[in-house]
Amino acid sequence: MQFGFDYLPYKWLEEIINLAAERIVVVDSNGLIRYINSGYCDFLGIKAEDAINQPVQNIIENSRMHIVAKSGQAELSAIQPIKGGEMIANRYPLFVEGELVGAVGTVLFRNQQEWWDYSKKIQPLLEELNY
Repeated sequence: MQFGFDYLPYKWLEEIINLAAERIVVVDSNGLIRYINSGYCDFLGIKAEDAINQPVQNIIENSRMHIVAKSGQAELSAIQPIKGGEMIANRYPLFVEGELVGAVGTVLFRNQQEWWDYSKKIQPLLEELNY
């Protein structure tokens, strides 16, 4: 007997993705958006149905997702200018059964202020651990 995602309802999987990454986008090997979650849509001020099947570079300013989907090379903690600010993004190639089929992108921090706020929360914990 094999267990896995086959046993989870689609709505559960979608909610798990939303909880695991506030903002996530998935593109196919042609750089077309196949999935974008509500958090990313809210950040961009768009509706998911307007983004699906569109070239990622037409929807996400300064995106490199289409490049990662072709190169297979991850880009981690990359600064991406967007909407007059900068965000910190991770871009991962998506391999299925050894074949490069696309890329997954997540936004860690929407701007430098979010990073600084996070850093301020973590600093006391790091100091306590080092002590």
